[in-house]
Amino acid sequence: MTKFHIIEKQQFTKLQELERTATYTYQRSKVANYIYTDVEAAIGLRPGTKLAQIIQRIIYLASDRGYSYPGRETLAEQFSVSTRTVDKAIKALKESGMVDVFYRYNPRSNSAKTCVFIFRTHTNYAAIKRILRKQYEEKFEEELRQTSTESKADAIKQIATSILRKKQDLKINKRLHNVSKIIEYLALKIEKVQQNNPGGITALSSYIDKTIAQELRKVNSQERPAAQATGAIPIFNWLETS
Repeated sequence: MTKFHIIEKQQFTKLQELERTATYTYQRSKVANYIYTDVEAAIGLRPGTKLAQIIQRIIYLASDRGYSYPGRETLAEQFSVSTRTVDKAIKALKESGMVDVFYRYNPRSNSAKTCVFIFRTHTNYAAIKRILRKQYEEKFEEELRQTSTESKADAIKQIATSILRKKQDLKINKRLHNVSKIIEYLALKIEKVQQNNPGGITALSSYIDKTIAQELRKVNSQERPAAQATGAIPIFNWLETS
């Protein structure tokens, strides 16, 4: 069972004291669009849907300080949807690997909990992690326990399947990279990030998902006509080893 990691009142006060990195509407919109683009690519959101609109609102509210905490009922009322739809949006955000979700007690009720969305690509993310160090440590330990109970073989197969399906979708009939190269590439990236970040990787599974999403976006941005003219392989060159 997933534990609710509660932000204490004193910690929440410190979050509210963080400097705003974007103040004016156009500044906040620019930050929000940057974050939303990554989230949209990671989970395949359809623009214009209620789900996308709710997520855009959550992101916009976090554009100034890096976090937001709109209530489920508030979002449901604002977009004329059920709280179930709001829950789907929250689930999608979690699956994107771009956000950490903690909770705070609703000031109007000691039992109700409100989501606090913390966006990893925001400028204030490092400062937020320092304030919520206790919660991040607890969350990391919980994820380690959950990972130890999962099948590593199944996880590897899911990564390989995701990449190979994307290749088939693009209809590029070239040789396939084997699972060992995929694992080697991810292992090298993870090792490099951990060496450059003393705090390590907070959520390994989310980091892997995000890495794959970023590499696939690079693939989609390549110009296929130029690749065909030169005979180059425009996909998965990032798996090649010297």
